[in-house]
Amino acid sequence: MWQWQQLQQIPEQIYVPAGRTAFKRPNHWEPWNEDRIPAVRFIEYFRISRVDFKWLCKELRGELQQDALGRGEPLTVEAQVAVGLYQVGHGATYVNIGHVFNIGKETAEKASARFVKAVLRVLSIRLVRELLSRMSWKLMQLCNACDISIQHVPLAVPPHDKWKGYINQKNWSSIVFQCVVDGDGNFCNVSGGGPGSMHNTRVFRRSFIGQSLLGFAPPMIPPRAMLVGDAGYPGAL
Repeated sequence: MWQWQQLQQIPEQIYVPAGRTAFKRPNHWEPWNEDRIPAVRFIEYFRISRVDFKWLCKELRGELQQDALGRGEPLTVEAQVAVGLYQVGHGATYVNIGHVFNIGKETAEKASARFVKAVLRVLSIRLVRELLSRMSWKLMQLCNACDISIQHVPLAVPPHDKWKGYINQKNWSSIVFQCVVDGDGNFCNVSGGGPGSMHNTRVFRRSFIGQSLLGFAPPMIPPRAMLVGDAGYPGAL
């Protein structure tokens, strides 16, 4: 009883909760807002100039703009474009991208995927049409001129065990084709089907046009016509 009375006389201790501070994520790395970054360094980061970066953000703003929806502050359009360009330009993992931009790995992965989808949805068709129109205009300045070039078609699963031969110079598997296109964008001749590691010169020499120009087959190019190709094709034919 005496012990109980002594315990009752001890003043009750009032519990005071400790102060709480919410964790604040560090500021994102935003080099597009840093005027002190040299132009050369900016191109090293994103492979394009600052002017082209702003133009790309403007073109993709309608696809990349996000609403907060009460789930935190989403990444800005500029941040998503920067993450996508950094991943495409450097081939870095999402973990490294997260460390560079002070964002999570999942956030970096989603931002990169949104950027690629936006580019394919907004710019692919328009830029291909503009490229064909410029090519057509340039080829029309020449007399009976056609363009010859090598194209790689992606291959998901290479056949049999010789898959290494299908890895091209850009480190992805493909099948190589040689295409001849006239000034109107029409395919005049297609040959190839070899593995992606095959050199352009070898594809040309194995094609019917190559055999014709090298004198091993009947002529296929009309008189006074021209074939325009890159440095991978022999110039003296």
